[in-house]
Amino acid sequence: MSGADRQKLLDDAARRHGVPGGVLAILDQGKLSVVTTGVLSVDTGEAVRPDSLFQIGSITKVLTATLLMTQVDRGRVELDSPIRTYLPDFRTADIEAVKAITVRQLLCHTSGLDGDFFTDTGNGPGRLLRFLDRCALLPQLFDPGTDFSYSNVAYNVAGRIVETVTGMDFDTALKRLLFEPLGLKQSVVDPYDMPGRSLAAGHVPDPDSSGGSKQLETLFTLAVSSSPAGATTMMSAADLVAFAQMHLTAGQNAAAEAVLSPTAVAAMQDEQVRIPVPSRGLDAWGLGWFFQDVDGCALIGHDGATVGQNAYLRVDRKSGSVGVLFANGGSANDFFLDVFRESYDPLVGCPSPQAPPVAASSPDDLGPYAGVYRNIVGDTRVEVKDGTLVKSSAINFDDTVIEQPEVTMDYIGDDSFSWRLPNQVFPGTTSFRMESGKAQSLFSGLRWHHRVE
Repeated sequence: MSGADRQKLLDDAARRHGVPGGVLAILDQGKLSVVTTGVLSVDTGEAVRPDSLFQIGSITKVLTATLLMTQVDRGRVELDSPIRTYLPDFRTADIEAVKAITVRQLLCHTSGLDGDFFTDTGNGPGRLLRFLDRCALLPQLFDPGTDFSYSNVAYNVAGRIVETVTGMDFDTALKRLLFEPLGLKQSVVDPYDMPGRSLAAGHVPDPDSSGGSKQLETLFTLAVSSSPAGATTMMSAADLVAFAQMHLTAGQNAAAEAVLSPTAVAAMQDEQVRIPVPSRGLDAWGLGWFFQDVDGCALIGHDGATVGQNAYLRVDRKSGSVGVLFANGGSANDFFLDVFRESYDPLVGCPSPQAPPVAASSPDDLGPYAGVYRNIVGDTRVEVKDGTLVKSSAINFDDTVIEQPEVTMDYIGDDSFSWRLPNQVFPGTTSFRMESGKAQSLFSGLRWHHRVE
């Protein structure tokens, strides 16, 4: 696909999915192609540039894992040591579980720490320490090492371990140990480093404009106290590609200097745990990376979502091709699937994720699925209405509650259902874990929620 073809693809997909601005970067056979579309902000109308910075969200977790592995290389951290070896005062509501959690379990989401705790502990070098102090009442989803549930908290704990063993605050460690050795000049994690750069602003749907977007006015990033989990990092697409390249060249930068050891690189790409219910082609997790190993493909990657911005990273370990996509609003997941289906997926010979087919028939009795399911991010209510299963959710961010609209759930088999939010093309999935004929937990968005009613 030529650069002109990619440009048209990106422009058309952005219009189709209501994306104000975006960037597509593809590294193929050592050559980098970057195309942009739209604006950084609908308020200013400033055009997106190839060097514009977008929030990468949870892709930061791969950076945090890499940063921690540099300390494994130096002998300061052991992956299978308990986290209290480095954080002896850390505690949650289940102190016995905390004693058992290992560093490895933090990085592959098997710690059992309930993960979407985004309390704001302010700025400054002590914010991660204050964040960990506020985890004292954090519940445990399962015994460490026995299951998988995506955890932002686990990565904030990992970031604090980095601070403890390096003597640097997290932002400084990320800059000195990764950004600088890799020559990443268009990458920032500290919000105070952002002014003066070409920055994308997040957008949400505008209820007063059919298919339009409005810029978020009061919230630019998530709380900086969750920066290791992905709250604040902004990068250009080319810088993110350069970071990914290091993981394809045995840990070396462009000057063939070692940033990470080949052993650490390999360890990060070693499968650690299978995902209980695969979704959108994601099958398993390593240390930081997720895996998309379908039909002989060998993709690793990560997605990121913050306030009105989304980012996507895919790396093909066979060909060395890297794909990056940024969006600052709109139906970003559908935008990503459309763009990669025509550009990156054919390049690496991997099939695009397919929506699960709706089953020919659903269970006669949907009552066993109905109930209220909870984790720290909020409640999901599942009800039977007119013979159909529906769900609604309320998400908590500190003192803010965000109500998600009610959606209809279609049975796809194996106690699993698909559903779509308004204007969403590719469905989400929710699966139930049954015990004695009744659902006790649901798995959605890579997270477990346990029945409370």
